[in-house]
Amino acid sequence: MRTRYAVALLAGACLAGATSGAVAAETAPPAATNQEYVQVTSTRIPESPDGVPAAVTVMTGEELRIRGAKNLRDALFLVAGVDIAPLGDAGPASSVPEILGLREFDAYLLVVDGVPWGGAFNPDTLTLSLADVARIELLRGPAPVLFGATSFSGVIQVVHSNPGATRRTATLSAGSYSGGAASYATALPTWAGIDGSLVLEAETQGFRDDRTQYDRGLVSWRNSRAIGKGNLRFGLAGAWLQQDPGSPHPRTGPELDPTVPLDANHTPSGSEINTRRITGDVEYSHPFRTVTWTTLLALSESATGTQRGFLTAVDDTVNPNANGFRQSVDTSDIFFDSHLAFPLGTKWSFVTGLDWLYGRAEANGADFDYYVPVDGTPPADVDGLGDDVSIRIADNRNFAGVYAQAEWHPLEWLRFDFGGRYNDTSESRSRHEQEAGVKDHGSDDLGESRGTGQIGASARLWHDDKDSIHVYADYRRAFKPAAFDAGLDSDEEILDPETAHDWEGGAKGVFADGNVRVGLQLFQMTFENLVVSQISSGGLPVLENAGNERFRGGEIEGSARIHHDWWARANYARHDSRFLDYVTEFGGVPTQLAGKRLEMSAKDLASGGVIWRPDHGLFALAEMQFVGARYLNKRNTALAEQYETWSAGIGWRNEHWEIRLDGENLNDARDPVAESELGDAQYYRLPARSFTLSGHFVF
Repeated sequence: MRTRYAVALLAGACLAGATSGAVAAETAPPAATNQEYVQVTSTRIPESPDGVPAAVTVMTGEELRIRGAKNLRDALFLVAGVDIAPLGDAGPASSVPEILGLREFDAYLLVVDGVPWGGAFNPDTLTLSLADVARIELLRGPAPVLFGATSFSGVIQVVHSNPGATRRTATLSAGSYSGGAASYATALPTWAGIDGSLVLEAETQGFRDDRTQYDRGLVSWRNSRAIGKGNLRFGLAGAWLQQDPGSPHPRTGPELDPTVPLDANHTPSGSEINTRRITGDVEYSHPFRTVTWTTLLALSESATGTQRGFLTAVDDTVNPNANGFRQSVDTSDIFFDSHLAFPLGTKWSFVTGLDWLYGRAEANGADFDYYVPVDGTPPADVDGLGDDVSIRIADNRNFAGVYAQAEWHPLEWLRFDFGGRYNDTSESRSRHEQEAGVKDHGSDDLGESRGTGQIGASARLWHDDKDSIHVYADYRRAFKPAAFDAGLDSDEEILDPETAHDWEGGAKGVFADGNVRVGLQLFQMTFENLVVSQISSGGLPVLENAGNERFRGGEIEGSARIHHDWWARANYARHDSRFLDYVTEFGGVPTQLAGKRLEMSAKDLASGGVIWRPDHGLFALAEMQFVGARYLNKRNTALAEQYETWSAGIGWRNEHWEIRLDGENLNDARDPVAESELGDAQYYRLPARSFTLSGHFVF
């Protein structure tokens, strides 16, 4: 009941706004134009992605709203080579993206309006809001110059509408498993020259899995004001999230254990994952003739408290047969960036600047053993379980860099991009442990100074007004400190940094007066010191470096505005992700994994969707995703079969309101989609079939 009251209260406010005559209804937003199809992620300069020597996909806010996207998985469902698994160790509201065949929880960078969302630690999809989004940009592969030591597989940037440009809207929904949501977005009255926007959201969602749900509330206040020739932007965002976590399904041998019921939950009664996060940012941009100077400062504080457990033995006769932990993780982040963007004549443009990302994390936790029947009932009571070990981990990170990137057009049809960055990183870590009155302490420090960079070229082979064909190739060298390990069985040693060499090439075509887009990408990325999760001798998860890996493949995607009323997207990806040199122990026996495919990485991915949406009246859409066979384990002895999942929606709309019914996973596929890094050989399944009835109102 925690958030149902908040949803009801916000719903009342939305309905009050909908019935108010103070604001005249406006017409529906216009269709997206080619001028709106821009990106800033690869260059910091707004431009079309067609001539950029990199694989960039842009999903416009209009398309996301038409498709009814509620989260990152929905938004990128139809993007080539991307597989975002719902659920995960971070709770039922979390998601685990895979890009370029690499599914690592910190391998990608999530950026919201220029701010790393999650700071110096892990991307924070839990508190991401898609309300009032102008577009989402996906840059595949590393971003070693402009974003520094924070990304490998890709950058996902969410760009919101300008403050003051937000349309006044309200959305109400109710759905399967006691789900419900309400949101309200509006532009604020201009005051003292300040244009502002406010977004309020509340949501509750249950699942077929026993005792699994989440309640979430989000608020975003964004503002801008002209100061002379410059512009000041500032805002605050807050989020609270309460989750009752479910359990991953254990694997026994080559398959998920059939003796464990499909929706069993082995967490103790009272398990929870509660998160609070607040972020503030301020940005000032000022033009000086042809030079634009932009400075951004962002600060965030978050606190997460966790109580949960996992099976350690699929056996009712073993007592205890499960291990749990209590943990609180508090993080603080500061991000600062200042850069200049300027052209030199008609052939050159430059971006140069410096940035600094600071993060501090403190984790306090303890683990405990308990007993739970294999069918999950009755669960143990977490409040009655004592602590076996008490552990405190503290970590401080500083990632700083100076960078420069140039764009050169020696000929009208030819373009070169090249840039470099000097990274200076430092990290200190300490660990305190107390068990049975015995104390242990250790610490470690690591500093790295390295250069990274990229070079690429793009050639326009043909063009006719809005239509064109480009080919491109690029090389990127990237570096990133290893992920922060808050695991209770981890030690004080800081892992070696990860490095990657990425080669890409492809072609991009725009046809039919800009209404049809096709992209092809071929890539190969080699990795050193990839961070993977491993179960320690104590039975708890730890992170370790995994030698050398290779990711290569090809992706093709297309989108079309077939007619004013028809939209379509389709894509296919072929990935080959393998260990090149990695020796690890299984049952105390060293094993070389060279040539083995990385677990949970499918060779084949495909998705497609079609939308029929007239300006008035009936509309409908359908989407499908195919995920090929993938191995569940590093030794490649357990193979999960391919699966498909279907979604569809139907509704009625006019310029003032829209009523729709959407169904997800209509074929009720329950295949494994994400491996737990906390439970040994355990996997989260695709959520069960669900339906949502919603109403969207434009004032």
